[in-house]
Amino acid sequence: MDVSFEQFGRLVGASAFRRISEKLYAEGDRVYKESGIDFKTVWSPVYHALACAEDKLTINDIALQVGFTHITVKNVLKELKERELVHVVINPDDGRSKLVGLSDKGITLLEELKPVWKEYSKALDSIYNNKHLEVMELFDSIELEIDKMPIIDRMRISSDKNKER
Repeated sequence: MDVSFEQFGRLVGASAFRRISEKLYAEGDRVYKESGIDFKTVWSPVYHALACAEDKLTINDIALQVGFTHITVKNVLKELKERELVHVVINPDDGRSKLVGLSDKGITLLEELKPVWKEYSKALDSIYNNKHLEVMELFDSIELEIDKMPIIDRMRISSDKNKER
């Protein structure tokens, strides 16, 4: 059986995204290490959300902002807390939730990260051939389409249409 990428390339799209994602995470970790900064790329969305917030955020707030699951945010926050980069307090308005903000050490680290992020962004732009927004729009579009209608539902509709013929 002759199977070509042209025939089945879309089926391995998620694998390609994952490979690229893993490479970007690994390269990001390398950037931080070579810059002498104890930071992990996987922390970036959570850390950035906290850095941009005007006030403390709940774990749910962070999860919604960055598109991570609640448990993923909790795991990232656990690592950030171990490095004393965030402080977590009980929410006085809701004892079941916690409020999170950058610690003094986390704010100090932010100042070290800003110039690295600026250069890192330039390097990423060169990879994206200055089409960063187009790449991000593509990813956003794919995510939105899957959120609107999962792939399995699209398959069912297609299958039902084929049965009607």
